[in-house]
Amino acid sequence: AVLSSPTYRARETVRWAQLPTPQLRNELGDGGQSMQGVGAAQGDWLRAQVAQFRRGTNTFIVTHLPNISAAFPEDAQGIADGEALVFGPDGKGGATLLARIRIEDWPTLAR
Repeated sequence: AVLSSPTYRARETVRWAQLPTPQLRNELGDGGQSMQGVGAAQGDWLRAQVAQFRRGTNTFIVTHLPNISAAFPEDAQGIADGEALVFGPDGKGGATLLARIRIEDWPTLAR
């Protein structure tokens, strides 16, 4: 599954990554405020979505730094443009950070 911000740049990321057609979610966007309108509710929503992932499945979420920072402030520290955070179930109904993938590492992963 692919969940994405409805912003043009997020949809282009999905296209360039050759991911399946995304489900566009306003909660992953910028609220029409150029990332200034992201609030606690969007962070709460994102954190809840990540906690619902089922073991043995892959879900891609394409969003923006303020959303990630609101949901996972400690895990997002120092995150770079194009970097991905990989989460898995923590066994307690939440999620745990498994890996950080830098943009320059993506081509080697595709092989």
